[in-house]
Amino acid sequence: MSEPERCLNCRRPLPVDWLRTSGCPWCNPSGAATDAAADRALAGTGHPKVTQRIEGNDLVLGTRLSTTFGRVWLTLSLVIFGGIFISLLSKPDAASFAVVGVFGGFFVLFGLAFSVGTYRIRLQSERVTVRWRILGPLGWTWTLKAGELVDVFLAYRGADSNNRPELAVVIISDNKEISFGSFLSDDVKAVLAAMIRNYYAPLT
Repeated sequence: MSEPERCLNCRRPLPVDWLRTSGCPWCNPSGAATDAAADRALAGTGHPKVTQRIEGNDLVLGTRLSTTFGRVWLTLSLVIFGGIFISLLSKPDAASFAVVGVFGGFFVLFGLAFSVGTYRIRLQSERVTVRWRILGPLGWTWTLKAGELVDVFLAYRGADSNNRPELAVVIISDNKEISFGSFLSDDVKAVLAAMIRNYYAPLT
């Protein structure tokens, strides 16, 4: 297997054909508006798929990761493993049920993550907390301490779709970062980035 092409500046591997079509997706943030007026306008307009509520001094943003890929994957997983499970009922066997349950559960959870997974972003003066919830308590949480300067932009963080880099919402403060939402739609990511920048603008 041949080595992937790498960016001449950061030396990170590039997705297939990306180097010949655009700049490095790792070290070139998107050209989204970053001035305060543009952010206020975009944050004020909002997005029908992005919820926001005020809790004291906190701003809580929410959105759902609902993709066609996830819905198709979930449907096929339920049909295939449901059929296997039903076929096992004629000859019940604990070991077979366990194997089907483990593998089927993994495939179903993967489908749920990309079809009903939700992001909740809590913005506080001292920290940013991003929670990706798949089902019930199952999910991941990222926390970043908010220093004097909080920078937010869209940039590549390793996720590809059909060999095309998907931009993530990247939040950086005090030389540390968190990123999320690579498979959200581009307009949702742009609104989320603007809302987060607008929240921390008075602190910068």
